[in-house]
Amino acid sequence: MPWLIYPKVNGKFYGYLMDGLLTGAVFFIILCILIYQIYRRKSSKLLNGIILFFSFAMTLIAWNKYYKCELEKTTYSTDNPIYSAMSAGFTQGIGLYVLGWSSLALFLVTLLHLYEIKNKTDIFSQLKNSSIFSKKIIWSTTVLVICISTFFLINQFYNKKSWNTQNLTPVLNQNMVKMGSALRNEQYLEFLKYNHPLMIQSIGGQNKMIELLQNTMRELKKVGTNIESIELDEISEIQQSGKNDIQALIYQNIKYTGSNQKDRQKVLAVTENGGDNWYFITIQNKTLAEVKKIFPSLNPQFKF
Repeated sequence: MPWLIYPKVNGKFYGYLMDGLLTGAVFFIILCILIYQIYRRKSSKLLNGIILFFSFAMTLIAWNKYYKCELEKTTYSTDNPIYSAMSAGFTQGIGLYVLGWSSLALFLVTLLHLYEIKNKTDIFSQLKNSSIFSKKIIWSTTVLVICISTFFLINQFYNKKSWNTQNLTPVLNQNMVKMGSALRNEQYLEFLKYNHPLMIQSIGGQNKMIELLQNTMRELKKVGTNIESIELDEISEIQQSGKNDIQALIYQNIKYTGSNQKDRQKVLAVTENGGDNWYFITIQNKTLAEVKKIFPSLNPQFKF
C-alpha cells in the first residue's frame, strides 16, 4: 500500500489498502503498455495518451491524499489504550511521496515523447544541435513551473480571511458558551465535539474522557455546586498559517453555581477549515514543549 498509518479503533492497520491496490494495478497496466510498445518497436499515440492520462490522474490523487492525510492528522482519535499510548496520530508513508513524484515524472516524460511522435523528431538530438530549441525548452519549462507554483499559491492564500481579536472574539465566545452548556447539561458527546481530538487522544480516548467528566461532575455535585457556564475571557495571541489553519492562545472563565469565583484557564483554540469548526485544547500549567507533545501541529510562532 502506498501509505501506512497507525492502527485505528477497529484494530486493523489503517492504510488506504484499496487505494494501494488500485495504484499498483494502474502502474502494472502502464508497465504492460510500455513492454508491448518495446516488443512492437513502435510507439502508439493512443497507448501513450492512456499513459499520459493515468500518470496525470495519479499525480492529482497523490496530491489530494497528501492534504487529506494532513487534515486527518489533527482529527485522529482512538479509545484503545494501547494505541493511545503508542501515538497521538499518524504520518504519511514514503510511498505517498514516491507515488506523487513518479507519476509526475512519468507524465512529463510521456508528454515529451508524444511531442516527439507528433513532430517526428528526437528531442535530445535537437537539444545537442539547436541552441534555439534548447532555449524554447528552458522557457517552456520555466513557464510551466511558474504556472503550477502560482496555482498552488493562489489555492493556499486566495480568499484568506484575516483573523484578529475583534472578529474572532464573538466566534470563539459563541462556541465556548455552547460547550459550557453541553457540559452543564451533561451532554458529554456534544461537549467532546468542541475538544480537539488530539487532546481527547492524550487522555486515553473518548470513553476515558467521558468517564473523567462524569467523575468530575459527581464530585462537584457532592460539594453542592455545578458548572454554570464557560465563557471567553481574553484572546492573548493569534497565529494564522495559510487560509485554513488558525490557532489562538486564549483564556476562558469557568463559572460555578452558587459562587462568584471564576476558574481562569489557558486554552488553545484551533481550526483547520478556516473557522467553520473550532476545537479547544486546555493547556493550563503546561510548557511549550508539553503542548507540542499533545498537539504536534502547534504553530512555531507561539512563545509561551
